[in-house]
Amino acid sequence: MSWRTRPGSWACTNFSARGCRWPSWSGPSGRPCSPPARRNIDESAMKLPHNKAGVVWGLIVLLGSAVFAWDIMTPLGQVPWLLYVPILLLTWWIPHRKAAFMAAGVFSLLIVLDHFLSPQGVGPRISIFNRSLGISTIWIVAALVEVWKRTDESLRQSETILRSFYNSASMMMGIAEIEGDDIRPISVNAATARFLGTTLEAMRDRRASELGAPRETILEWIRRYRECVQTGSPVRFEYLRATHAGPRQLAATVCHVGGAGPSAARFAYIVEDVTESRRAEGALRRSEARLHAILENSPTMIFLKDTEGRYLLSNREFEKITHRPGKDIIGKTDIDLFLWAQATVFRANDRRVLEAQTPMTFEEVALHDDGPHTGIVSKFPLFDGNGKVYAIGGIVTDIT
Repeated sequence: MSWRTRPGSWACTNFSARGCRWPSWSGPSGRPCSPPARRNIDESAMKLPHNKAGVVWGLIVLLGSAVFAWDIMTPLGQVPWLLYVPILLLTWWIPHRKAAFMAAGVFSLLIVLDHFLSPQGVGPRISIFNRSLGISTIWIVAALVEVWKRTDESLRQSETILRSFYNSASMMMGIAEIEGDDIRPISVNAATARFLGTTLEAMRDRRASELGAPRETILEWIRRYRECVQTGSPVRFEYLRATHAGPRQLAATVCHVGGAGPSAARFAYIVEDVTESRRAEGALRRSEARLHAILENSPTMIFLKDTEGRYLLSNREFEKITHRPGKDIIGKTDIDLFLWAQATVFRANDRRVLEAQTPMTFEEVALHDDGPHTGIVSKFPLFDGNGKVYAIGGIVTDIT
């Protein structure tokens, strides 16, 4: 829904089924205002609700006075109070709390005064009964008006929060429907418009093909939409989208949210640009592959232990010396893999590195198939993000 006003006033395009746009301001000439002028308009705009409330109160007073005067001059004691009810409903447009109760109190007083001041066209007992009924009705209506106002206020606050979240989200969100072999966006957030290099207003009433979406991308989205209808659950997928800044990897989640009928099914979507994270994951995989190649082809023994002495990693040379595959070494300690005398020395040197928290070099002897071998063992601590040692690495060079 949109509201447009004359130049020099507030112009806002509110959240709607086709999109949402932030308020914009125009000066007397229709051009955007400078900051000082905008502040002046802001101040006057803030007074509008109060002026509106004053007009409504004035109308209520005028109409209420007319009914009061008419009731005095007309001997119809049971009828005039009915006219207070529609007047009371005008308090719906007054933002102040308990405005309906204030009006109801005044109208009740006027009904009582009219009983004593107006000619007795009907019997006093009937007049008292009818006017009491009228006062009760007025207070019931006032209570309903206040309940409706509070409910409406809660809905408006919820809508404002939702609209703020919707347009401040960094991920692309929206509602769309399939239109033949194309897709029509029903509602999109600001992030979607930014990604497409356009504005929310420019996206209204335009299909995906008109917004520059490639044909194969549209068909992929339609296929995913229909898949989520068939499965009854959200569907996640990734695809490449060409942009002026180069191809971007997008991760989308779509789900069916119903519609006006089978031919007007609507779908919600959330799309995240995962280009950078996918690049980082690829770089990490390549780095791990290089590290693995170095470990597996190194002629020296390389290992990694946790602070309790359990092996976390070992290379092919270490596995050859211990005659165990890597999966059987992980989680084991030196006591499980070596003679007790050797293991106690290895563990003692580990503790020295843990205590010093610095790299150290030791000369250690281990029993191999062809007899004891002496090695220069370089052990070093590994630190986590908080500066705490979480593991010990070792490189063994055989100097036998």
